[in-house]
Amino acid sequence: MMMANEKTMTFNVLKILEQLKKNAEIHEKEYQELVIKNNLHMRQVLTQALGQTSSDGTVYPDLSKIREAEKAKPVNHSAEYRRLISMLEMTTQETIDLTMPEFDRYMNDNWDWKMSFLSNKTMYGMS
Repeated sequence: MMMANEKTMTFNVLKILEQLKKNAEIHEKEYQELVIKNNLHMRQVLTQALGQTSSDGTVYPDLSKIREAEKAKPVNHSAEYRRLISMLEMTTQETIDLTMPEFDRYMNDNWDWKMSFLSNKTMYGMS
């Protein structure tokens, strides 16, 4: 028995391509903004860590804060968009079959990595 998310439907390639290009442009813009905010955040964390001293005046940087800031480094997923856009631009087909998860990914921009990306946006006050 076929599950609903395994069922495929046929869509116009040009419409999928148009939406993917919009989504890719938004992602690239948001990624660039996140890189700037992450760099500022990393500088702040490093400055604070290097300024920490113990009661005897010895500098003991809190490396956990640096590691935490490093984990929040944004990831650029533009290559995934480019790969799909390239495929759709090169196809000779006018339509394409997509499953529900594929449609959600390509048209609604709900990728597997999206929640992680959005949490970085939230962390930097960009939501």
